[in-house]
This record gives sequence, C-alpha cells and structure tokens, in this order.
Amino acid sequence: MFSSVRYAALALLATELLAPAAAVTFQARQVHDLPRKLPGYLSRRDGQIGEVQVQDESNTQYVTEIIVNGDTIEVSIDAGSSDLNVEGTVPGAKDLPNVPIAVDFAEGNETGVMSFATVEFAGHTVQNQVFNHVPVLSFPPLSGLIGLGPSVGSRLWMTAQSLISSGSLSPANAGDSVLDRIFQENTSAPNFISFTLGREDDATSSATPTSVFTVGDLIPGYENISSMPKLDVINAPTAVQAAQHFTILVDGFSVGGQAVNFPQSVVPGTPSGKLVAVLDSGFTFPQVVPAIANAMYQNIPGAVLNQNLEGAGEFFVVPCGTEIDAIFQFGGNWYPIHALDANFDSGFAGLTNLADEQCIGAFQPIQDDATAALEGLADMILGMAFLRNTYTLLNYGNFVDSNADVRQAPFVQLLSVTNQNQSSIEFHQIRGGTAKTFAPLPGAQSVDPSDSGNNINNNNGVNTVGSWIQSHLAIVIGVSVGVVVLILLIIAFCCCRRRRPVQQYQNISAPAPMGQYPYPPYRGGRNFSTASVAPLAGGGGYDDPFRETFGPEHIPLAERNAQGNFAQPQRAYAHSPQPSLSVPYDPPRGHSPQPSLSAPYDPPLSRGHSPQPSYSSSSLYDPPQGPPPAASDPLIDRH
Repeated sequence: MFSSVRYAALALLATELLAPAAAVTFQARQVHDLPRKLPGYLSRRDGQIGEVQVQDESNTQYVTEIIVNGDTIEVSIDAGSSDLNVEGTVPGAKDLPNVPIAVDFAEGNETGVMSFATVEFAGHTVQNQVFNHVPVLSFPPLSGLIGLGPSVGSRLWMTAQSLISSGSLSPANAGDSVLDRIFQENTSAPNFISFTLGREDDATSSATPTSVFTVGDLIPGYENISSMPKLDVINAPTAVQAAQHFTILVDGFSVGGQAVNFPQSVVPGTPSGKLVAVLDSGFTFPQVVPAIANAMYQNIPGAVLNQNLEGAGEFFVVPCGTEIDAIFQFGGNWYPIHALDANFDSGFAGLTNLADEQCIGAFQPIQDDATAALEGLADMILGMAFLRNTYTLLNYGNFVDSNADVRQAPFVQLLSVTNQNQSSIEFHQIRGGTAKTFAPLPGAQSVDPSDSGNNINNNNGVNTVGSWIQSHLAIVIGVSVGVVVLILLIIAFCCCRRRRPVQQYQNISAPAPMGQYPYPPYRGGRNFSTASVAPLAGGGGYDDPFRETFGPEHIPLAERNAQGNFAQPQRAYAHSPQPSLSVPYDPPRGHSPQPSLSAPYDPPLSRGHSPQPSYSSSSLYDPPQGPPPAASDPLIDRH
C-alpha cells in the first residue's frame, strides 16, 4: 500500500525529475497490494527491432525491460528526465567512484556514481553507455528508470562535460543519453520515439492492458500520426538549458462543451490565451493550472477540494459516478480525455480514507514543488492521465548531440486514441449509469485502442470508412451536393422535353390563326414543294403556283384570269409575311385551294417584277353549271 509519505512522492516527483541541475532522481514506487503482473509481456513483439512492450502498473507508472551487461532489469520509462538510473548490483559495470552523482528520493537522499556498461534497449545495443549506479535497491523488483529526454537535460551529461574538457573522459559523446547514442549510431533511421500508454479500467481487475514503445518506428495501425500537426518544442533559455524538456503550447481547453479562459502564462513571450505544458510519461497526475482543475471538478455536486489528501497534496474528491467531459486543444485539433482518467479510481492509488463511492480528480491543481521544478519554463505538466489519451511521437531533431548535418528543430505529434462515445460507454459499464452520446469533434482524427495486437480498435479509427468520411467531410459534402444538382438538372431537362409542344400538320382547309399563315414563310432559294388539286369538272389540274418563285417571301394564292391562267391578286400586300393593317379587312374565302368562281376577274396592275404575264382581256369568267366538284386530299406538305 502507499503510505502517506509514499504518496507524497507523487507530488514531489516533478521536482526530482524536472530539476536535473540540482539532482538526478527516478520514480521507483510500489503502487498497491495487487500482484505485480510481469510475466512474458516485455519481449519484443515478433522480434521487431525498435519496439518493446510496456507494462501498466495500475495507471500510476509504466515499466519495461532493458539489458545491462547481460542482466535483464525492470525500469520505468520517463519522458520528463534524461538519465539512465540503475539500482543494485551490475556485474562488470565500470564505476567511477570519484565521480558522485547526487540522487534525491522522496524520503532522504542517496548518492550514486557515474558508471559505464553495455546497454540493450528496444532492439539496439550501445557500448559504454553512461548511467547512474545506485548500489541499493529501493523498491524491488523495480531496478531503476530510463529517461527519454534530451541529453542537455541530463545530470550525467552535465557532469561528463567537465571531465571531457579536462581530458579525463573520452570520447566526446561519453556523457550522452541512451537514446542520443542510439540515434548517433543509426544515422539513417529517424530520430524519434513513439508510445502508447494502456489503461486499467478497474482497480479490482487482473486484466493487464498493453502499452507499446518504439524507437524510430511507428506502431502499426497508428500511421496517421504522420499527418498530424508538428507542434514546436519550446527551447529553454541557455541559462537554464539543463531544464530542457518536450514543452509545447496548449491552445485551449473545454469542459462540458464550455471553453475555459486561460490565465496569463508564466513563460515570457507566450501568446495570450495559450499556456505551456511539459509532456511527462513519468508523472502520474497531471499538474494543471487552477482554472482547469476548478472547471473540471468544482461544480460537481458533492465535490470537495481536499487540501492535503492523505499527505498527497491538494486533490478534488468527487463522486465516482460523475462523468467528466474534458477536451484539450493542440495545433487546432481536439483531444478528449477518457472519463476514467478524469475521474480516477482511488483504489489505484491505494488511498484508504475515502468512501467506496468517492474518487479523486486526476488533474491536480499544480503543487508548489512542481511549480518550482518547472523554473518558469512551463505552466503545467501533462502526465500519465493525459498521455493515456494520445499516441505520442517525440522527434528529437537537433537535440541529438552529433557532428552530422544540422537536423530540423525538434517537434511533437499527437494522435487522439480516445473516442468520446466509447469512453462514455466504458465509464458507465464500470461506474454505473447511462452513457452519453457526443457529436463528432470538428476535424477529429483518432484511433481507439483495443486491437489484439496493438490495442487498436478500427471501429472508430482512422482506417474505417466512417473515420475516413469524417476526415474528408468537406470533400464528401461537395461531391454529394454536385451529384444532387446534376440529378436535378437531368430531371428538369427531361420534364422540359416532355412538355415541349409537338408540331402537328393540319388540314389546309382549317382556318389559320389570326396574324399567321397556314404554312411557313419562304426562306430564300427555290421552293420545290408540290401540291395537287383535284381537277375541275370538265377541266385539268393546275400547276403549283409557287414553282419558280423568286419574288417576295410569301405570295398568296392567285386567281384565274379569263384564259384560266393564274395572275397576281389585285390587292397589294407590300410583300410582308404579316397582313397589312392599312387596308380594310377582307374576310377569307374558306382558304380553299380552288379559286373563287363567283367574282369577275379583276386583272392586276402591270408590275415590272411580276413573274406572271400581263393580260389585256377583261372578259368575265363563265363558271360551269352545277356545284363545284369535291376537293381531293388536302395538301400534305406545305413545307
């Protein structure tokens, strides 16, 4: 069990790990009385170089195995420090007893010495690797801590520089960290690490979640992290370069959909409305500004701020059944916090003075010791309870101590691994109550950890159709709108064609519409249309009156003269396809193709351009006796 003093180590851990100029320390603590679950989980999966399995110790620390001079030991991994610390006996280690390295623990103080050994880690072997050798085991079977930070933040590195300058130690990289040496010896490989931290959902469960750590490789199924924004690492001033960590800007934070206003950052030059945070996988409870902690817990019915919870410092005590919807923002992307990380089971921490229905707020108001350890270089520390919600990539860039070409600046990439809806379901399955439903976050890209191999769940991950649609929502909407518009245009076109009037041919004897003619006007050129009319009684047919017509566009039917030939009508039409409005209306004569037989013939005036011959006779036409013969079939085609 954690004693009160042991638990106080959690609040003091930031000071120990984040202040290497004063001391080099490591996190070595037992969590609670549950059996340690350390069987064969530490072997590399499928022998893949650069990847190791990491064990979750009750959501309060993460351990892995390294080999030192042939002996396998268990160490916790810590992105907030830079030194390799090994406790106990190390056969064949090359100790330098005259080079002490001060180590501060939560209780008291011990001293180790600078030492060298062959170290194997994540499939890489490094000869003559410097480490801090502390001869006594404090909390077996845990044997130390491996720091993942840059070399400039290492106490060993700082001590080695003076020895190298005096010629007492060589080569020049003798004091570099394990990761730095790995990157130097593998110049063709990318100089980054990546990791996921698993979660135990229930303090009474024996289930062991899987965490994965890689060097220079991406975890299969999480490749989409390469498309996430590169978050710049804020460089520490030269005067306090030993306090350099993976420090990034926090753009925003919300609880229950309500944005939280940030106070002014303590880091000079930080844009208004933003804060600076250190990413630290060795810190159990994130240390956050009071504005964030208050927004998460203060308004929960029954919540109480305990000023010194069993000697662990200031914590909010909250009802275990309260779901907390908290989201951080980095680089314009939102990162939800799992409800089980925001509302933390006190059984994991070994607290004994809380009721069964009481839990603690894992996002702790930043303690004075943590504030002092940050030395004004950051506003808060985002530890394990935050990092369980991301797949984290730390690129070391020019942090690597190398004579090679200048590398790019270091950066961080984060990929969300928490789905809000799934988080709500899992929370209420364990704590009781009804799950909530959340709308998708804008621009969200995430991977859910539940696949058997890498703790990945593709049901909500970036490799599913649903997530692909979500990540390409603008394109999907644009294409969909275009398809709908195209379909509507096709429908409209078909409707217009269906309603378009079809030209029908009518009998020539039908009355023409007012102001129109029963046939289209002449369009120039020869008119080759033909017509037939039944012969008159006792007479023959007549020729087409439009044949060889080169005159006006339209010539009305002519009347026969005394000789039976056709001549121009007497009335002038000014050659217009429309009837003249200046003459009296003359009612139609039935539009018959036969000429009228009841009126005397009135010869037209002589016109120079008329294609018809001039007639001098003015004799009257003598119509035949009896009714006129019936007309034959009407004109079939007037075109």
